[in-house]
Amino acid sequence: MTNPKTIVVTIKEMISDSDLAALRKVSEVTYTEKESVTSEELSKMVKGYDYLMLNYDVVKTLDEKFYSSANAKKLKGISVDMTGMEWANPSFAKKNGIMLMNVPDYCTESVSESIILEVLLHARKIHDAYQDVIKGSDPKARKGINLKGRTAGVVGLGAIGLCTAELLKGMGMKVIAWNRTPKQIPGVKLTSTIKELFSLSDVVCLCMKAVDTGPSPTFKIIGADVLKSSKKGLILVNLGSKDLVDHDAIYGELKSGRISAYSVTRGDKTKSLKIAELDCVHMPPPNAWFSDESLAELRRKWAGNIVASIKGKPENVFEGEPGTKIVRSKS
Repeated sequence: MTNPKTIVVTIKEMISDSDLAALRKVSEVTYTEKESVTSEELSKMVKGYDYLMLNYDVVKTLDEKFYSSANAKKLKGISVDMTGMEWANPSFAKKNGIMLMNVPDYCTESVSESIILEVLLHARKIHDAYQDVIKGSDPKARKGINLKGRTAGVVGLGAIGLCTAELLKGMGMKVIAWNRTPKQIPGVKLTSTIKELFSLSDVVCLCMKAVDTGPSPTFKIIGADVLKSSKKGLILVNLGSKDLVDHDAIYGELKSGRISAYSVTRGDKTKSLKIAELDCVHMPPPNAWFSDESLAELRRKWAGNIVASIKGKPENVFEGEPGTKIVRSKS
C-alpha cells in the first residue's frame, strides 16, 4: 500500500528533519522552502499531494480561489503553524471539503509570562526609566506600586487567560475575570460585565482573540464606555490583539491619567497610532510567544496533526467560523 504524500511549504529553519521523523514514517514527504508564494502559486504546488503542511509566513492568506482549485480540492487536509485561523478563511475550506488543522495552546506559558513582565514593567516604572535614557537623561527613581493585595482583572479565560490568572494569584493579587461564557475557576471571581471588571481592577490583562465575525465579535470590545469606567491609575496590558481596544478612545484616558500605563504589541499599525507618542505606552516586539519551549510544541503539533489524520484520528481540526467546534489534541 502506497503511503499518502505530504508537501511541507515553509520558510527556512522553521522546522527540522527530526521534527518530521514521525511524519516520514507514515507519509512520503516533500520539503520545500519558500520566502513567499501567492495562493495561486501554492495551488499549483499541492498538485498530486494528499496533505499540505503550511507555514503562515509563506502565504498570508488562503483565499477562495485556492480552495476551489482542482489541486487543492484533492487535499485531505492542511495543517498550519498558527492558532488563529481567520487568515485561512475556514468557511471556504469547509465549502470545498478540505480539513483545516491548527496548533492551539502551544505558547500558553510564554505569552502568560510576557503579560506578567509587562505588568511588572509598569508597576515598577521601569518603562518610564527607559524613556529617560532614550531622551539622554539619567533614569529617575520613580515611586512604583506593590502588586500584592491589589486586584487584577483578566479578560478572557482561555488557556492563556487561565495561566495568567494563576501567575497573578501567585504574586498575591486578588484575581477577578470576565469571560464570554461563564466558567467556574477556583479563587477567581467572575464579573457580570467588562465595565464592572475595569471599575474594580488595578491591573487588567486582555487575554482573548479579536474576531470581527460570528455571534460574539470582539473588535474594539474595550471601547470608550469601558475605558471611562476604569479605576483611577489602571495598568492595562494588551498582548491579545490591537483590535480589542479603541485606540482613539484610550488616548484621552492615558493623557488624563485615568489609565496610567498601557502595553500593546508593536507592529506597522500600532506604531503609527497617536498613543505611540506617549511615554506611558510600551510597545514590545511581537515575541511574546517566541521561546524554545513554544517552538518545540508548535512543531510537534504541526506535524502531528497530519500523522493523526493519516492514522484516522484527526486532532486540532478547526471547523468553520470563530465560535464553532475545535477538535482538540488528546496530548
